[in-house]
Amino acid sequence: MIGQLLDGRYQIIKELGHGGFGRTYVAKNTRIPGNNTCVVKQLKPPSNSPSVLATAIELFKREAETLSLLGQHEQIPRLIDYFEESQEFYLVQDFIDGNTLSQEILPGKQLRESQVIEMLQEILNILVFVHQHQVIHRDIKTDNIIRRQSDDKLVLIDFGAIKQVQNQLLQTQKISVATGTIIGTAGYMPREQAKGKPQLNSDIYALGMMGIQALTGVYPHQLEEDSDTGEMSWQHLAQVSPGFANVLTKMVRDSHKNRYQSANEVLQALQQITPSTYNPTVQVTNATQQFTKPPQPVEPTKKIPASNNGKQATKPDIQPILPSPNSPSPTTRKLSPILVVLGLGVVLVGVGISFTQWQAEVNQQKTPQATTPTPANSSSSATPTASWKVIKGNGVEISLPPSYEGGNPSNEQDLNALASKLKTINPEYEQRIAAIKQNPNAIALLAFDTQNNQSGFLTNVNVTTQAVENGTTLDKYLQAATQQLTTQYDILERKVVPLGKDKVARIITQPKASGAPIKQLFYIVPNGNRFWLITYSTSQTEFDQRLPNFEKSFRSFKLIS
Repeated sequence: MIGQLLDGRYQIIKELGHGGFGRTYVAKNTRIPGNNTCVVKQLKPPSNSPSVLATAIELFKREAETLSLLGQHEQIPRLIDYFEESQEFYLVQDFIDGNTLSQEILPGKQLRESQVIEMLQEILNILVFVHQHQVIHRDIKTDNIIRRQSDDKLVLIDFGAIKQVQNQLLQTQKISVATGTIIGTAGYMPREQAKGKPQLNSDIYALGMMGIQALTGVYPHQLEEDSDTGEMSWQHLAQVSPGFANVLTKMVRDSHKNRYQSANEVLQALQQITPSTYNPTVQVTNATQQFTKPPQPVEPTKKIPASNNGKQATKPDIQPILPSPNSPSPTTRKLSPILVVLGLGVVLVGVGISFTQWQAEVNQQKTPQATTPTPANSSSSATPTASWKVIKGNGVEISLPPSYEGGNPSNEQDLNALASKLKTINPEYEQRIAAIKQNPNAIALLAFDTQNNQSGFLTNVNVTTQAVENGTTLDKYLQAATQQLTTQYDILERKVVPLGKDKVARIITQPKASGAPIKQLFYIVPNGNRFWLITYSTSQTEFDQRLPNFEKSFRSFKLIS
């Protein structure tokens, strides 16, 4: 095959691998100048009979369409082309230049807990996208994850589409699928997958085993089972905190029913253990107690790119509550934008969608008695009116119309008052407050409109914060945040706008998921080595009506000490 030209354009350069189902090659597209390297995967049907070929074409196209859909994620190889030639089938994908994690996770080498958590978080965010499309990867392991050289991001490869088609063809011919053709790798593959019945959380098991391998330096198939429980025995081989050990243990439970049921659920569990690693406190001058800093993900090895001139991002003229950019920080972290928000136990961005989605569920059972909110000021003035109230959070304050209630979730008195008010609006909100109580420091300020519209959605505002690498510009942060948002949201508007002498980012989104008729306004405010995210959430039907008040409210946003 070396040197052969396929489809009149793809010239085979070298073989990457082979199996009973076909071969994988590195090729170049001779019709495209410059960077034209690609990967070509070959499928050989088990028979040349017309019926088998007809079935193969149908299955092959179906798998190709799935790969095309998955390739929309920036950390999954893009499907370039697929075609049939000489009764053989070919997929063409982007070539990912980089090294697999098998060159980082080596036998006898133990990675730090923070490195492993960061790795899991990045891969889990990819799996959230994959599983949303009801696709199971089936072969997550170090060889199938590449650290891309161009941007240091992890890329999930080899979804086993060719082998999946092969198996389905064998089944249609009433040929039993032997153990050797099961998609997966011993050690990473859970029991149900080995039996040919993979679940979405079979991928979570494989990723958990990869995390254990990184912590212990021991291959998964070399680990022993606990004779009493039948579960994997590994904690004695690693230096690991109890919280992280519990997460990994639940990821690799023998029964899929006892594991985490979704990648989002694992992300939320990881988010809750990170504050124990970094737990500095700051004194709030207008209160008698100390508040812990809003928690953030652990330190990644990859930095957010700084601007070309290396200068620090411009700062609004506001006083930060947390350590200033010039003071030594015990927790300088290099974070992927909005991860702190997307990974919270209150789901998605802040608590906005969490509350509004819950109200949608309640509405399916009963129709609440609702009134149409009257804006406190319908004029076009950019500043709040005197009748608006000032709501204070953990180091922040914001003005909102008098129908809003709010406060600082990390203050127990404020949180209890918020919980009591929400329960009077609808008792079902008690579960949402319980979720916030598990990680109250994650939100600096939470407020909501006590007057529901006929849509039944609970309009709400929340403020979160995130530390970044010194020199991170607003443009760079906005670009990275947009890339992450687009996996779950349609971005309706995205721009940088002036705020006095400085600039802030403004984004309007709505979820891609059906059944979530929500619309949100985000403002991203840079302040030295920290970015603040102010989120206004309401129903799509109310958004235009409420937008002027949202804008006025944002103009009142302040950092306080």
